Amino acid sequence: MLAFQTLDAAFDSARTTNAPITLVDARGTRKETTATALWNDAMSALAGLRKMGLARGRRAILFIEDEYLFLVYFWACVLGGIVPAPLTVSRTAGARQKLLGVCGHLFPSVILVERDTKDEVEQWLQDSPKPAGLLVVNEHCVLEPPAVEREHLAPDDLAFIQFSSGSTGDPKGVMLTHGNLIANIEAIATGIKLTGNDRAVSWLPLSHDMGLIGFHLTPLIWNVPHTIMSPRLFFRAPMRWIECLSSERATISGSPSFGLRHVLRALRRSLPVTADLSDLRLLFNGAEPVSWPLCQAFLGAFSALGLRGEAMFPVYGLAEATLAVTFPKLGQPMKAIWLHKSSSIGNDRIVPASPDDPEAVPVVSVGAAVANCQISILDEDGKRKDDGHVGSIYVSGASVSRAYLGDSSAHASLRDTGDVGVILDGDLYVLGRRKDIYIRDGSKYHLSDIDVVCDRAVEDENLTVACAVVGPSIRNQEEWLIAFVEDKRSTLDLKIISAALNRATYRYFALKLDDVIPVPKLPRTTSGKIQRQELVDWWQKRHVKQA
Repeated sequence: MLAFQTLDAAFDSARTTNAPITLVDARGTRKETTATALWNDAMSALAGLRKMGLARGRRAILFIEDEYLFLVYFWACVLGGIVPAPLTVSRTAGARQKLLGVCGHLFPSVILVERDTKDEVEQWLQDSPKPAGLLVVNEHCVLEPPAVEREHLAPDDLAFIQFSSGSTGDPKGVMLTHGNLIANIEAIATGIKLTGNDRAVSWLPLSHDMGLIGFHLTPLIWNVPHTIMSPRLFFRAPMRWIECLSSERATISGSPSFGLRHVLRALRRSLPVTADLSDLRLLFNGAEPVSWPLCQAFLGAFSALGLRGEAMFPVYGLAEATLAVTFPKLGQPMKAIWLHKSSSIGNDRIVPASPDDPEAVPVVSVGAAVANCQISILDEDGKRKDDGHVGSIYVSGASVSRAYLGDSSAHASLRDTGDVGVILDGDLYVLGRRKDIYIRDGSKYHLSDIDVVCDRAVEDENLTVACAVVGPSIRNQEEWLIAFVEDKRSTLDLKIISAALNRATYRYFALKLDDVIPVPKLPRTTSGKIQRQELVDWWQKRHVKQA
């Protein structure tokens, strides 16, 4: 049991142990620091924020790409009772739209930016009906000698606002209290038996809950040395992550499925890797559906480097529950159930199958509920369903946020995750998103299941497929099932790929794809979830132009 109830008190305690923190930027340059040095820089930054008029209770959007500056100003806000709202820095139209939307939700607010993004953000704000003030870190907010004291906060005080990824709609501001965070951090640390002998390495964005809470706040508070690698470096040179795991003798790391796939693709192109992964005891895999074939391929690819099968650690979580909801048992290989294709048609009960059944799809266990969090499987009327019966996944407990920003009607002790799942022998199996469903002739199919079948059909081509539902519209009176194929090559034989995908979807589901569209890149949230609505919007705009 932690001896403190708020992040500020936890950080104050952690700096006495002074665990090392390493940051690797986008160029691969290392910066060594400690909890004490980070505290001192954060208090200096807080003095600068106070000088610019940011008092306790103000809200600040963190639009900062440099990992160390992000941490400095995140902690400056927390220690000063200023409520930070981290956002991923990007120059895309989607990032612009999200930033402007967040400005509207948080009005009046201030955006903390770096010098090289200031001019672009200023242009974006010209289109905002509720503009925010801009403060350039290390310019307006110069790191000054600490002349302020930290605020003494309470468990019910708002710690920060985590904007959900928005894979099924507009992002929502999840209001996380200090009590929520401490409860979940304690659940994470005790659930994996975290100790000071562990060493964590992460490439995940600090603007995402898995990167910030899982791989900074938790190790910091538990006095665990940790290395934070720039996501830009990972995407440019994914094998640097493998090298970092080896050089740091990491015991804990993590990646969503798309990150593992990115590494495997790079491995095919790179020279033989010399690394030692034998110290790695946990490789968290979450934030998007966990793929059994992909995990087995990753374990197989790196087994010769000492990666053990029981290191793969499939988990389930969401921003509304702070981060972690379920963990599997430690020290055991990942497990899955194989479901017959008829299980994908919205049945009340699943239909098990043999792994050898060509009509079976694997669904990975993500374990049981962590401490301070409870899981309920409910039907459409809110009635609890027995184990083995499919229903909507709800969560509750001390880790779960009670409210969304600006939505007074959303205060609830029981939170709807939007996912569909089943509990078998105490373990949760997530079957897909409730809204990501395709209906044909009265039968329901989870798009995530169709994705799995499509990926399997073209895995030899090194392609990734995501399906989306379009319509109905004036042009097509029924819903259309579209497969979007991610491929950066210009030599893709779409006719062959379409035939392979249609054979697979007909064989498994008796479904025919209405269209197969190549795209250079599938839109994803910061956690790796496919943004199907963006695919639908793009497809509709494309067809309007053609019409």
